[in-house]
Amino acid sequence: DWICRHDFHHVTKIFQTAF
Repeated sequence: DWICRHDFHHVTKIFQTAF
């Protein structure tokens, strides 16, 4: 995967904030 685990966690946090 090109995405790092840290980035994935950051993206997940953004999604939680968005919703």
